[in-house]
Amino acid sequence: MNEIKRKLPADPGAMALGIIALLISLVGCCCGLFALPAIIMSLIGLIWAIKSTRRYKESPAEFSARSYSNINTAKVVNIIALVLSTLFLLFSLFIFGELALNPENIIKELEETAREIEREEGNIDQEEQVIITDTLIDNWSYNDGIDTVQTISQDSIYKSLKQ
Repeated sequence: MNEIKRKLPADPGAMALGIIALLISLVGCCCGLFALPAIIMSLIGLIWAIKSTRRYKESPAEFSARSYSNINTAKVVNIIALVLSTLFLLFSLFIFGELALNPENIIKELEETAREIEREEGNIDQEEQVIITDTLIDNWSYNDGIDTVQTISQDSIYKSLKQ
């Protein structure tokens, strides 16, 4: 007798969620922006796969072995997506947290790295380096991009035209 066996309930869904979560976590890894949706999707896919595995173990004669194999593959893909997404999220939280708590050190490290690259390329010598560094540190100021002299003069012109 040739019986037709059914697919497990989460056979295509768990695998699709796992693949989408893996793609999202790999594409959005640069800033951790998409790590949270990928974590949620991989958790949902993993839960579906675990529930389907339990259902298969309760009555293996009802479902096809191919479907059980697909569910096991979906579990692996969802676990990989979950681990990668979590790592990307933790890494981005660390980087953005470090930047938010201490931006001066990050900027100094970037400047020092740029200077080292210039020194290696031979574009700048050590004496010139000290002068540039001292000048940058001594002359640093915040500039918001608004010219107050121009703003005042425009306001005074507008008031004089109004009268």
